Parts: sequence; C-alpha cells; structure tokens
Amino acid sequence: MASGSSAIIWSFIYAKAKNVPKAKAAPQDAGDVWTWTAIDADTKLVPCWALGTRDAGTAHAFISDLASRLANRVQLTTDGHKVYVNAVEDAFGADIDFAQLYGAQRPGEARYSPSSFVSC
Repeated sequence: MASGSSAIIWSFIYAKAKNVPKAKAAPQDAGDVWTWTAIDADTKLVPCWALGTRDAGTAHAFISDLASRLANRVQLTTDGHKVYVNAVEDAFGADIDFAQLYGAQRPGEARYSPSSFVSC
C-alpha cells in the first residue's frame, strides 16, 4: 500500500439511533453503526476494516490495525473527521504522510452533493 484512503460508511442496526428510544422491542445493540474502511489507491485492496461507532475509540482501534498490517511508510488521506488526527499520530508517529481533505458545501446544495475544490 503506497497510498490509500479511509472511508466511513453509516448504517444502522434495527433502527437509526434517534429512533431507538421509540422502537418496539429494539435489541440492545440497536442504533447507528459505522463501517471504517482502508482502501489502497492503486490496487483497490482493503487491508483492514472495522465496525463501530464514529468516535475516537473506534478510530484508534481501526488505525492501529491498519498500522500493524503495513510494512512501509505510506501516504494516508482521510476526510476531515477530527478523531483521525490523534489516532494516526498514536499508531504511526512521524512515519506516515498524512493528509485530510475537507469539502466545502456550496450555498443551496444538498448536504451530500459533491463538494467544490477549495485549496491544496
């Protein structure tokens, strides 16, 4: 993995977290779940993935797992989720080229519309 990226995909078990309190017979693990995925930019291989919440604990476990699977220095690009910063620092130290991409929502566009290029 010379360069790669990380993606977080949202889903839910039984019901969305906001609907769990109103749900009938919701299981204990009902609510939001996030799939954290590392993807090699060149080969599209997935060296690791994790299921969990969208928090620092899951970020640390996910990034630590990724670091344990890599033999060489890599370039890692993530979205702007703040929990990546400490997780990457703790797992890789200075032995990584790390960047975060931030998108800007244009006025009048839907939340999940493609963002415009801001700067490099």
